[in-house]
Amino acid sequence: MSEVQELAYIDLRQYIVENWNQVRLLNDLGEEVFVKPIPSGSHIRWTHTTTRTQVVIGTDLSGNPILGYINVQTNPKMQLRIQVYGSELTLPTNIASVELVNLNSHDVSARIKESLDTVANFKTAQDILTYTLNLDVGDVL
Repeated sequence: MSEVQELAYIDLRQYIVENWNQVRLLNDLGEEVFVKPIPSGSHIRWTHTTTRTQVVIGTDLSGNPILGYINVQTNPKMQLRIQVYGSELTLPTNIASVELVNLNSHDVSARIKESLDTVANFKTAQDILTYTLNLDVGDVL
């Protein structure tokens, strides 16, 4: 059996952050009640730690390296924080599951889906759901 090297896991994590770029919230009937791009302000964003690394991003006219910084996805415990307010939904409604969607996939049905432990019922504009989608990419694939 082949072994997946750590740099390959980092590459997979980077691919997820860059390409799995939409979150959908579904009601208990499986109907879409909310959809937003990732990231979407402070309400939908990746919250796991990354490693800031210096890299060569080019060269100047004299051939000297131009350095920059990137965030490298070294953390195998990836977390996507989703916060939605009742004011963003058509009320009343409920949220039963979360889907992470890869809009760049050749297969539009590609999804990472997770059901909530308890269905979140929204009745007022002040109702709030804060949910963290956890992905383990590296420890167990």
